[in-house]
Amino acid sequence: LPHRLALTDMIVRMTVSKRGITTFEAAEIIAKSLGVEPKCLRYSGLKDAYATTIQTMTLPISVLPYRGVKTARDLMDRLCEELQAGVSGRGLRVGDLEILPRSHHASAGTTYGNRFILIVRDAKIPLSLSKP
Repeated sequence: LPHRLALTDMIVRMTVSKRGITTFEAAEIIAKSLGVEPKCLRYSGLKDAYATTIQTMTLPISVLPYRGVKTARDLMDRLCEELQAGVSGRGLRVGDLEILPRSHHASAGTTYGNRFILIVRDAKIPLSLSKP
Protein backbone atom coordinates (compact mmCIF):
# COMPACT_ATOMS: atom_id res chain seq x y z
CA LEU A 1 0.00 0.00 0.00
CA PRO A 2 1.58 3.29 -1.03
CA HIS A 3 2.10 5.26 2.18
CA ARG A 4 1.17 8.66 0.76
CA LEU A 5 -2.33 7.77 -0.46
CA ALA A 6 -5.39 7.60 1.75
CA LEU A 7 -7.46 4.40 1.58
CA THR A 8 -10.31 6.39 0.02
CA ASP A 9 -8.04 7.18 -2.94
CA MET A 10 -7.48 3.49 -3.61
CA ILE A 11 -9.26 0.58 -5.27
CA VAL A 12 -9.63 -3.08 -4.41
CA ARG A 13 -8.65 -5.43 -7.23
CA MET A 14 -9.91 -9.01 -7.03
CA THR A 15 -9.73 -12.15 -9.11
CA VAL A 16 -13.15 -13.63 -9.81
CA SER A 17 -13.64 -17.25 -10.88
CA LYS A 18 -17.14 -18.15 -12.01
CA ARG A 19 -19.12 -20.90 -13.67
CA GLY A 20 -22.76 -21.01 -14.70
CA ILE A 21 -23.40 -17.29 -14.23
CA THR A 22 -22.87 -14.19 -16.34
CA THR A 23 -20.40 -11.43 -15.57
CA PHE A 24 -23.39 -9.20 -14.70
CA GLU A 25 -24.71 -11.78 -12.24
CA ALA A 26 -21.28 -12.16 -10.66
CA ALA A 27 -21.00 -8.38 -10.25
CA GLU A 28 -24.46 -8.28 -8.63
CA ILE A 29 -23.56 -11.03 -6.15
CA ILE A 30 -20.27 -9.37 -5.22
CA ALA A 31 -21.87 -5.94 -4.93
CA LYS A 32 -24.68 -7.22 -2.72
CA SER A 33 -22.12 -9.00 -0.50
CA LEU A 34 -20.28 -5.73 0.00
CA GLY A 35 -23.29 -3.42 0.27
CA VAL A 36 -22.59 -1.42 -2.90
CA GLU A 37 -24.28 -0.91 -6.25
CA PRO A 38 -23.23 -3.32 -9.05
CA LYS A 39 -22.36 -0.34 -11.27
CA CYS A 40 -19.48 0.45 -8.86
CA LEU A 41 -17.63 -2.70 -9.93
CA ARG A 42 -15.48 -2.47 -13.04
CA TYR A 43 -14.27 -5.26 -15.29
CA SER A 44 -12.58 -5.26 -18.66
CA GLY A 45 -14.95 -7.54 -20.53
CA LEU A 46 -17.76 -10.04 -20.42
CA LYS A 47 -17.09 -13.73 -19.93
CA ASP A 48 -19.00 -16.82 -21.03
CA ALA A 49 -21.67 -17.86 -18.51
CA TYR A 50 -21.33 -21.57 -19.31
CA ALA A 51 -17.55 -21.89 -19.13
CA THR A 52 -15.38 -21.70 -16.05
CA THR A 53 -13.83 -18.25 -16.41
CA ILE A 54 -11.44 -16.08 -14.43
CA GLN A 55 -11.34 -12.31 -14.64
CA THR A 56 -10.28 -9.25 -12.70
CA MET A 57 -12.76 -6.83 -11.16
CA THR A 58 -12.06 -3.59 -9.32
CA LEU A 59 -14.00 -1.44 -6.87
CA PRO A 60 -13.23 2.01 -5.45
CA ILE A 61 -12.72 1.78 -1.69
CA SER A 62 -14.57 5.10 -1.31
CA VAL A 63 -17.92 3.45 -2.17
CA LEU A 64 -17.68 0.79 0.56
CA PRO A 65 -20.07 1.43 3.47
CA TYR A 66 -17.37 0.75 6.06
CA ARG A 67 -17.29 3.31 8.83
CA GLY A 68 -14.44 3.22 11.27
CA VAL A 69 -12.11 1.13 9.08
CA LYS A 70 -8.80 2.96 9.22
CA THR A 71 -6.13 0.45 8.21
CA ALA A 72 -5.59 -1.63 5.10
CA ARG A 73 -5.43 -4.76 7.27
CA ASP A 74 -8.86 -4.05 8.81
CA LEU A 75 -10.29 -3.34 5.37
CA MET A 76 -8.95 -6.59 3.89
CA ASP A 77 -10.23 -8.63 6.85
CA ARG A 78 -13.70 -7.14 6.45
CA LEU A 79 -13.76 -7.61 2.67
CA CYS A 80 -12.66 -11.24 2.91
CA GLU A 81 -15.26 -11.99 5.57
CA GLU A 82 -18.14 -10.41 3.65
CA LEU A 83 -17.15 -11.87 0.29
CA GLN A 84 -16.78 -15.36 1.72
CA ALA A 85 -20.25 -15.18 3.27
CA GLY A 86 -21.86 -13.56 0.21
CA VAL A 87 -20.52 -15.68 -2.65
CA SER A 88 -20.43 -19.11 -1.01
CA GLY A 89 -22.38 -21.69 -3.03
CA ARG A 90 -23.20 -19.25 -5.84
CA GLY A 91 -20.91 -20.59 -8.61
CA LEU A 92 -18.40 -17.90 -7.77
CA ARG A 93 -15.06 -17.56 -6.00
CA VAL A 94 -13.25 -14.33 -5.20
CA GLY A 95 -9.61 -14.11 -4.20
CA ASP A 96 -6.26 -12.40 -4.66
CA LEU A 97 -7.54 -9.14 -3.20
CA GLU A 98 -5.16 -6.21 -3.52
CA ILE A 99 -5.35 -2.56 -2.56
CA LEU A 100 -3.97 -0.40 -5.37
CA PRO A 101 -4.03 3.22 -6.59
CA ARG A 102 -7.04 4.21 -8.71
CA SER A 103 -4.86 4.17 -11.83
CA HIS A 104 -5.17 0.34 -11.75
CA HIS A 105 -8.98 0.42 -12.20
CA ALA A 106 -10.24 -2.18 -14.70
CA SER A 107 -12.00 -0.86 -17.78
CA ALA A 108 -12.60 -1.81 -21.39
CA GLY A 109 -9.31 -1.93 -23.23
CA THR A 110 -7.11 -2.46 -20.16
CA THR A 111 -6.67 -6.16 -20.83
CA TYR A 112 -3.46 -6.90 -22.69
CA GLY A 113 -4.76 -10.14 -24.09
CA ASN A 114 -6.91 -13.13 -23.41
CA ARG A 115 -5.60 -16.58 -22.67
CA PHE A 116 -7.72 -19.65 -23.12
CA ILE A 117 -7.42 -23.21 -21.95
CA LEU A 118 -10.17 -25.32 -23.47
CA ILE A 119 -11.22 -28.50 -21.73
CA VAL A 120 -13.94 -30.57 -23.37
CA ARG A 121 -15.87 -32.65 -20.85
CA ASP A 122 -18.19 -35.57 -21.56
CA ALA A 123 -17.78 -35.32 -25.33
CA LYS A 124 -19.58 -37.92 -27.36
CA ILE A 125 -17.67 -38.60 -30.58
CA PRO A 126 -19.49 -40.53 -33.31
CA LEU A 127 -17.70 -43.69 -34.35
CA SER A 128 -17.38 -42.36 -37.90
CA LEU A 129 -15.10 -39.58 -36.60
CA SER A 130 -12.91 -41.68 -34.35
CA LYS A 131 -9.53 -42.88 -35.59
CA PRO A 132 -9.06 -46.64 -36.24
